[in-house]
Amino acid sequence: MTTTKTKRLVESAIMVALAAVLSLIKIWKMPLEGSVTLLSMLPICLLSIRYGVKWGLFVSAFYSVVQIALDLSSLMTWGMTVRIYPQYRRGQQIDRDLPPWRNGYILQKQVVK
Repeated sequence: MTTTKTKRLVESAIMVALAAVLSLIKIWKMPLEGSVTLLSMLPICLLSIRYGVKWGLFVSAFYSVVQIALDLSSLMTWGMTVRIYPQYRRGQQIDRDLPPWRNGYILQKQVVK
């Protein structure tokens, strides 16, 4: 049975959509945003078996882009967090009564004075 490119693309899009929906069903959620999903890679594996490894790698790369787009909010929170680290200069202690910007705290790798 020969398949046309259009049929292959449509079937791949449907399988990627099915895999994306299955990835939203979480069986077990781990503490640092990890999770175990319900057979979310099965449609991608079936496509790889049906059309070959080369097409399977192409579809899995597209599926990874879809997963990043679906989980963009948690990905952005790691880079957008603000952490304030105390900076000690030449063994000097930081005065606890002064506000942080007067003590030379580092705010995202920039010294604020």
